[in-house]
Amino acid sequence: MSNSPFNINGQVSFKMDDEKYQLSSNKFSGKRSDFLMWSARFLSYAHSKGFDDILYGFKGMTIPGKDDDLDPDDDSKLIVLRKANALAMSALHAACRDPVSFNAIHNSISEDHPQGNGHEAWKNLHTIFKQTSAAQKHELEFQFNQCALTKEHKNPDEWFAELDKIRLQLQMDHQVKYDDDKLIAHIIYNITPPAYQTTVELIKRDLNRQNPVKLHEVQDDLRQVFGQLQQQQHRARMQHNPNRNQYQPNDSLLAAGTGFKKKTKSL
Repeated sequence: MSNSPFNINGQVSFKMDDEKYQLSSNKFSGKRSDFLMWSARFLSYAHSKGFDDILYGFKGMTIPGKDDDLDPDDDSKLIVLRKANALAMSALHAACRDPVSFNAIHNSISEDHPQGNGHEAWKNLHTIFKQTSAAQKHELEFQFNQCALTKEHKNPDEWFAELDKIRLQLQMDHQVKYDDDKLIAHIIYNITPPAYQTTVELIKRDLNRQNPVKLHEVQDDLRQVFGQLQQQQHRARMQHNPNRNQYQPNDSLLAAGTGFKKKTKSL
């Protein structure tokens, strides 16, 4: 079943309560540093609701204007586009509340589209908040190359998230795509704690033998090592303080117990 809010008749079929919840949990802060993650989430939301094509503005797609006389039988696709544009504008206004974002969306209004053009609004937001200079591209590439796991106590999932964020930003802002093979190579050559080295050498051996190696498998292997490290540290703490988890009554309870015994003797 399609997730689009538009059925074959071009009628909206989504629940408003769900819309309010999803939009309220994905509001844009108005900060340039947050735009990448917010825009990725908003595009995912737009895809689930069927208006992502409006935002992308694919070549040859024209959003019907207010004066276009559309026939329900012959122009059903254009009618759906018009309704999708209305939904896109509504969602953008609901998600963006800061003055700068509002102006970017509001400036998509024209004589043909008095309620706004979703594609133009999305393009305006990207012009303002998306940094696409060559200097920023080189800075992101440098950050990726320098991003390493050097501390044994750091959760590797935090490291994976840092790498994925940089990789996504390079792809979305600069059309630079780092595939899974590049990420695997970066991981195995930029993880330095000794506890991981046996696992890393096994992964390198598989690569040298041209055995298929999947990114999620590499990540799972490193997670297991981290889990074993956590268990070892826990056992070491327990050996250092063997009474750590034993019950020790506090002074007030001991005092209460002593008083109870005295009362028992007096009886």
